Amino acid sequence: MGRDALLHFCDCKNLIAHQKCLLTWIQKGPDNKSAPRCTVCTAEYQMEKKSPWRILVSQWPKWVVFCTVLIVMIGIPLLVYEMVVAFQDPPADLLFNIAAVCFGALTEILLTKCLINYCTSNYKKARMSSFSIRARTKEHCDGSICVVCPAGQNPQTAAMNRTEMEKQEAAKAQP
Repeated sequence: MGRDALLHFCDCKNLIAHQKCLLTWIQKGPDNKSAPRCTVCTAEYQMEKKSPWRILVSQWPKWVVFCTVLIVMIGIPLLVYEMVVAFQDPPADLLFNIAAVCFGALTEILLTKCLINYCTSNYKKARMSSFSIRARTKEHCDGSICVVCPAGQNPQTAAMNRTEMEKQEAAKAQP
């Protein structure tokens, strides 16, 4: 199944949502200190939280980019210094020295802004994926038949149970 299953996260009978959609709604909603609740039935969502820092630490490609940018940031002042002292006989023009220092300063500012933006966006992504909501039921659709089953239960078993219940109800309805 290529898309996320629709889930029940509260006591509402007819309200179902994708977990990702509900997480986005909770994070963008009012920033209250209490546990998030359904706005209709006021049931508290069952949250599972992890540390976003653990997620970030485990993603080594992000660390490679971070360390590479830091090494370049350390190397820029050394490069500027080498450019300024490289010309001893005859000494470099004052305009050249000013241009080298401006180059270094602007490069450092640009790299600092890029690094801050990179770290902030990765932290936001890690924070978004650091918690999840435990579902109460799942709705699986196969063709035109939708089956609602408790979270963690096999949809085929739920479909069989539903079919058996319908047969029993039909048998009871007959005189």
